[in-house]
Amino acid sequence: IGSNNFDIREIRNFYEQIVGYYENNGEEVAVTRNHIYLNSVKQPRPSDRFRIGFTSKLNVPFACWIEDEKLKIKNLKDNQLIPIDLSVDDIMSCEGRVYAKGKQSIFEIDFIEKNGMIATTKLVASVMPNSTTMYQGVVVQDMFGTLMFSMFPKSGHHRQTKIPELENFKIFEAKYENNVLMVLAVENNTGNYHRFIFRFDEDWLSYDVRNVENIAPSGINFTVNKNGICISLTEEEKIEI
Repeated sequence: IGSNNFDIREIRNFYEQIVGYYENNGEEVAVTRNHIYLNSVKQPRPSDRFRIGFTSKLNVPFACWIEDEKLKIKNLKDNQLIPIDLSVDDIMSCEGRVYAKGKQSIFEIDFIEKNGMIATTKLVASVMPNSTTMYQGVVVQDMFGTLMFSMFPKSGHHRQTKIPELENFKIFEAKYENNVLMVLAVENNTGNYHRFIFRFDEDWLSYDVRNVENIAPSGINFTVNKNGICISLTEEEKIEI
């Protein structure tokens, strides 16, 4: 959809570059280069690289990061660490949930929210240890030359699919959110970059795809609202709906 008619208003100013924004049922977490803002209240970042999630029952915002190959979790409401003993290689977030990759497993981080906060895990997928890469909300496995994409549309669920359109491409970046998968990939034969947009149907039996060819790679920046509308900032710095 192309239009210059936008109604833009300033909600708040953090006086720093915003690198991440997360909202769930009224709880807002903004991440800047130097701080985290929970409902506009500033606190320090727990690590250079971390992921934000919300607990399923009480909607408590939390941060996850890796320290000495161990998962660390911090309750952003009271700034207390939540104990957990889990060795992990990588982490990602998707739709308010956080996932961690062990040697051969993908775990969803969950919580018992009664008389305090206890961190637990759900095993949601098994993976090949040396051929698996986590992106934003999507896990890609190279199974002897065949790329398999694992997505997690809701808590405790895992969908795995092969995407023929991405054969002969090398994945540069990818993101999944609310039944939309966007992939930035380089074509093996030409070296040209393409941006693919896949939209899966509700039962995951089919999808449609759009291929934007010969682009200058600038990363993936999109979100999908609760009505299923995808809003993307393209490599030409245009808003695409």
